[in-house]
Amino acid sequence: TCSATLVGYVSAPAALVVPATVTFDGTEFQVQGIDAYAFYKCSTLKSLDTGDVTSVGFKAFASSGLTEVRFGEQLESISGYAFSRCAFTELVLPYWTASIGNSAFSGCVGIERLWTPYLCDYGTNVFHGLSFYHPDGETAIDVGGWMFNGQTFFGSDRNLILEEAETGKAFVQGL
Repeated sequence: TCSATLVGYVSAPAALVVPATVTFDGTEFQVQGIDAYAFYKCSTLKSLDTGDVTSVGFKAFASSGLTEVRFGEQLESISGYAFSRCAFTELVLPYWTASIGNSAFSGCVGIERLWTPYLCDYGTNVFHGLSFYHPDGETAIDVGGWMFNGQTFFGSDRNLILEEAETGKAFVQGL
């Protein structure tokens, strides 16, 4: 099977669902990634479903008009600045995402609800502009620290609080 990377757009879409495969000259290609700068500053793009891609490139959607994103469970890596300055209010990162690059979500200060991957290697300033706290609202939590991975946070005004799990309830990411 041949693989392909999404590199950009001809006309600016409002919603994008990345297809699992594309066909070119009679050959089918599996879409595995989204290239660097593919939708950089694409202000008309509001909604994204990454489908089955395993990687999102450097500044792929930075400073775009994105307000919502759905990541596929196959996503392994998000490169630096990939979604910086997007207007998300909710962000569900796939449970098994292995790495998130420097400043990948920096400036996404409207996030009010966040689900983090279980074991992830975080770059620096991944969520620059947001602060994370224990349920007491005072004790800070470091991005990438043991209290950060596999958690749910909620809040407003750039301050997100670790959500305490209720005894006897299982956490199902994104539901």
